[in-house]
Amino acid sequence: MDALALEGYQVVDSKNGKEALEAMSQPKQKPDLVLLDMMMPIMNGAQFLDCIRTTEFSETPVVVFSAHADPQTIPGAKAFLRKPVDLSTLLDVIEKFCHSET
Repeated sequence: MDALALEGYQVVDSKNGKEALEAMSQPKQKPDLVLLDMMMPIMNGAQFLDCIRTTEFSETPVVVFSAHADPQTIPGAKAFLRKPVDLSTLLDVIEKFCHSET
């Protein structure tokens, strides 16, 4: 996430889906993009996607990371990146959905 901040993106890091939902609900924290790992504790990526699709964040683009999931089985994701992901690939995908603030 430090690399994204160095590229000019404002990054809010969450340890799990529940924490991410709480962070997103804070004033002035509406994300332009969600980078989502499918394997998380407490609330996995699929549960997180289900939750945000019924909220004000339903139109927020989501880029999913997974080493094992089949991209065809992840409804609602705008992009899928197989882990491990190199930084240049990640930046290319992010640039499609938002612009750095530099």
